[in-house]
Amino acid sequence: MNALNRMGDARSQARRRLANVVVAVLLLAGARYGAAHDAFDAVKCDGDVAKALVGSKLANARIADIEKAHAAIGLKNEGGDEITDSVTMQAWTICGRSYHLLERDDVIRDVLHAEHSARSPAYVGPCEASGSTTPYLVFAILDAPASTDAADKKPAHVSPTDKTTLRASAAWRIDESTARFVPIEAKGLTCPRSGISTADGGP
Repeated sequence: MNALNRMGDARSQARRRLANVVVAVLLLAGARYGAAHDAFDAVKCDGDVAKALVGSKLANARIADIEKAHAAIGLKNEGGDEITDSVTMQAWTICGRSYHLLERDDVIRDVLHAEHSARSPAYVGPCEASGSTTPYLVFAILDAPASTDAADKKPAHVSPTDKTTLRASAAWRIDESTARFVPIEAKGLTCPRSGISTADGGP
């Protein structure tokens, strides 16, 4: 191979390397853009979080990337549930508070602030009211009294088949047609432990 051919091959290889670098940079930039430009961009800790989120979309990116992009508001995903084929529910810690989002067709339709813990676990599913099972799904904050007997302590995570019920202290009906939280009477409402969130000791 003569010097001219070798020079041509070297230039071709250099162009290929440059093209690969450009593609990698563009892919990285796109990933960063996808994580940074989403519903949480409009959130300010001293503002109305729910109002800022409703009507917007979450980024189609890894949870870890979304959380990192919004570290300034202390963003942390708490998990989620599929309500229907088109409606999903997600919980996020934002500015140190717990917010529950209902999405339909990838758009946030409603946002509810509701704190929860192992003592007051969050629940999603059907409940019992006046001896009957609710014909709709309920989002509730339950009352889980702490045991005073060390031998009677519950396991860290309850079984998926645990049918023990807990009283609701606050509750909302999940309106699947509008993807909205509708407040309902919590008095007399009981829900099984098996439906509480994993973060609060559920399955």
